[in-house]
Amino acid sequence: MPARRKTGAVRRPTRRKAQEALARLQSELPPTLADFSRRVRRELTVLERRVEKAAAPARREIARVLREASHALGRYEAEGERQWKRLAGEARREALVGAPRSLAELAAHDVIFNATRAAATEWRFRAAGRRRDVVVRLEPRLVVNEVATPRDPN
Repeated sequence: MPARRKTGAVRRPTRRKAQEALARLQSELPPTLADFSRRVRRELTVLERRVEKAAAPARREIARVLREASHALGRYEAEGERQWKRLAGEARREALVGAPRSLAELAAHDVIFNATRAAATEWRFRAAGRRRDVVVRLEPRLVVNEVATPRDPN
């Protein structure tokens, strides 16, 4: 025989608990969707301010690091410019001296080597009427891996 079910009304304590829960829920929810939207916007604004306030120290630190890096880069650039002007000035002075007139002067002359080409570190010359080569050993003053025309920016 199947079990019997009660078909009577819901007990009063259960109904009361349900009504209290519904009343609590209704008190927490705004009466209209517009009120709910205003409440959410207000809370989002507060949350956004808190996030911005929390992120401010990190933004300040990043700005400080970028500022320091920029100043350091400026110092390195200025130092490089001074070095370039010094080297270029020396090269101009030497160019005014003129080309070497003898093999001894050639050996003492400043040479720039291009490292990307297989260049000999000595030059061989044969004078007219001689059987042996005259060798000039080169000591490059500057070795570069890219050739560009140096010029004075001023």
